[in-house]
Amino acid sequence: DAFTWEEAVEVADQCLYAAKKSGRDAWVGALVADEARGSGSRLPRDLGGLAAEGAVRILSSFPPGTVLRWKSEEA
Repeated sequence: DAFTWEEAVEVADQCLYAAKKSGRDAWVGALVADEARGSGSRLPRDLGGLAAEGAVRILSSFPPGTVLRWKSEEA
């Protein structure tokens, strides 16, 4: 109940994008705590930034140390 279905779909889209742009043939998931909702409009748009701050935990099948490329980092 902490997030709308639109926010959940956008988080999933961001994770799919990160998997695709970071090497494909992988999965990326996000564990978003209720406290992250206080990040306002940054969630779900800025998962990479929130993950870097420790507000969101990112899991993936990539080897440890792989830098994920997020949609918000597009130029």
